Amino acid sequence: MGNTFDGMDWENVAQTGLDAFADALVPLQAFTLDLSAEATQGSVVSTRIVPVAGSVGDLTDDHTGAYSDAVDDQTFTAVDITLGSEPVIGFGFTDKEYMQISNGILSDSVQRLIKTHAYAVANKILDTVFAAVDTTFTAGVSAVTAANFDSDDVVDARTDWVQNGGTMLSGPTLVLDADYYGALLKDNAIQDYGASGIDAIKSGNIPMCNGFKVLEAPSLSGVAANNTTGFVCTPECFAIAMRPVQTQAQDDFIHYQVMQDPVTGVVLTYSVVFERNYRKVNHYFEAHWGFADGVTTSLRRITSA
Repeated sequence: MGNTFDGMDWENVAQTGLDAFADALVPLQAFTLDLSAEATQGSVVSTRIVPVAGSVGDLTDDHTGAYSDAVDDQTFTAVDITLGSEPVIGFGFTDKEYMQISNGILSDSVQRLIKTHAYAVANKILDTVFAAVDTTFTAGVSAVTAANFDSDDVVDARTDWVQNGGTMLSGPTLVLDADYYGALLKDNAIQDYGASGIDAIKSGNIPMCNGFKVLEAPSLSGVAANNTTGFVCTPECFAIAMRPVQTQAQDDFIHYQVMQDPVTGVVLTYSVVFERNYRKVNHYFEAHWGFADGVTTSLRRITSA
């Protein structure tokens, strides 16, 4: 059996999976990330988040003229993240099935097969994060239904954010589920390029809205038991870490590769194993990651009720 898979070498298969994995994990850009393709010793990664500033006091009345008393020592906060999750999924082909693929019988499906399995790993990560957002953070603003959601509701979310200690100068992100992101795309104020400066009809993307960077999270509402349909946050609300698990027996694999996306930084492992009893080659995608709560006041939920 040659070192190819439907005309692609293992590197190309791995890259196809990584591209799909990274695309799906774009919503993680809203959080503090500690990502590396270098394996770590132990199961805990210690990272740093930037907390909100401390309270401001009057130099004379509160600090008796001492500038040193006004120093906020909580510049960075250490957060320990346990790498306790390792989602993995695989697919395989017998020699006969592989021969059919090599002859082009299933060639159109192979690319989708690779991508859907990489997506599945990413979605498992997102589901875990979004479920935690839904239960950890309780404060926020109630929005209208998705059918009536528009840029005016984004303004309401902005007002809620600012009134509760947030600032637009910190560059907050607005994350919306697919229904609410789609509703925003239908908003005439967004579709009107002259008003929004966004070519939303052509691109289907909303990079900014009312001061927020906007990200779409298709699976958000599917795991939210408390009606969360979106949220506004700054990165210190959550800390997420990823590290690979290096194999002790590289020679026992047909192929073993740890990959890191150069743009998002997310880390994915791709491995290929020959199952001799069944003359079958199995392909696996997996990730090793964990998360921890950060500054819980740095996220405000948007709910449907």
